[in-house]
Amino acid sequence: MNKILTISYDELSIEPDDCAAAVNAACHRGVSMRVSGVAVDRDALIICLEESPPHELVYVFVPLEAQNIEELRAELSARYYASFSLVSGFWLHETRWALLASAVSGGRDQAAG
Repeated sequence: MNKILTISYDELSIEPDDCAAAVNAACHRGVSMRVSGVAVDRDALIICLEESPPHELVYVFVPLEAQNIEELRAELSARYYASFSLVSGFWLHETRWALLASAVSGGRDQAAG
């Protein structure tokens, strides 16, 4: 079983927490699912979910501060050590963004740090 979610960049730029809540709800409603991939379209993200064993993953959307490749590598490494794994990265209005996953509670507040 799979589900396909479409999240517009307009919606994501205004309400990233609501967009993450939609992904999390889709993953934990009924059959347990996880994000298996993200396709980047001109106006939206297409998020593919696949059936998975029950899990405690929480997905968050966060802007990234990195201005170059070295900073991006360091930022992603720091987020990894804070228990966040990169699911996907993309550009939104001249800013790098990421979809991150974590099994640690704290969600966006912890990911923002």
